[in-house]
Amino acid sequence: MKAVDNVLERFVAINETEDLLREEQILRVATDQSKVNPSLQHYTVNARVGGDMNENNRLLKQAQDRVEKAVLIFTTCAGILKLDFDIMLQAHILLLSRCRTRNPTKAGF
Repeated sequence: MKAVDNVLERFVAINETEDLLREEQILRVATDQSKVNPSLQHYTVNARVGGDMNENNRLLKQAQDRVEKAVLIFTTCAGILKLDFDIMLQAHILLLSRCRTRNPTKAGF
């Protein structure tokens, strides 16, 4: 299981008791759906739009809408290459250059 799934599982457990976000506001973005923990599959973009957006272009717009409406997105570095965030927490700062994102330590954050 990926570390991102561990964090999502923990957030889901907290969210169930604290009611911080509605379930549809939480999203798991993955480039390979098969690597997402089976118990978290229903949080994935593909599950939310009812199919694989890579195999069905009609679902792409729905997927983009889901990403834009999500309040909290759980993903790996590979999953964020085409996404834009106001705030991003990155577990491994050395991966930032591979993701083509700004290094917050150099940006003064």
